Amino acid sequence: MKNIVLIGMMGTFKTTSGKIVAKILKKKFIDTDKILSSRFRMSIEKYFKVFGEQAFREQEQKLCLELSQASDSVISTGGGIIKNSQNIENLKKNGVIICLMASPDEIYSRIKNSHTRPLLKSSDPLNKIKKILAEREQLYIQSAQTVIYNDNISAQHTAQEIIQFINQNQKLFD
Repeated sequence: MKNIVLIGMMGTFKTTSGKIVAKILKKKFIDTDKILSSRFRMSIEKYFKVFGEQAFREQEQKLCLELSQASDSVISTGGGIIKNSQNIENLKKNGVIICLMASPDEIYSRIKNSHTRPLLKSSDPLNKIKKILAEREQLYIQSAQTVIYNDNISAQHTAQEIIQFINQNQKLFD
């Protein structure tokens, strides 16, 4: 079975709902940020500070190429994965891309207490979220086979919607 690839902004439940989907469907769960952090032997935030976003994006691209060989997994990606079209091409080689989307206010309410979001180091994080989402929204939508909007719903409910999409579109995953 093809991979289930979750894309979207930070705070849209890619990791949380992805883990639930993987458990229910008995699939391997892969978190690109966790893999990269492990390889770097430092947090993504620290890697950004030390080496910069460009170096991070290069490592992310290498990982996406590796993941194009994976199968039967649920893959949670970093929010900026869509900034490089080659990443999406590689992930689509053996995956179906599902975008999780939420409003800036919803995202902010979910992540406002997180201290591990390098792109949110700002005096006005809500405005930063709005700016990032405005830059990326069309890329997310164009890259995905479907978009699941999850304002005011839980990660569990988001996972159920992902599974419902899979069940209704099984031919995409064969």
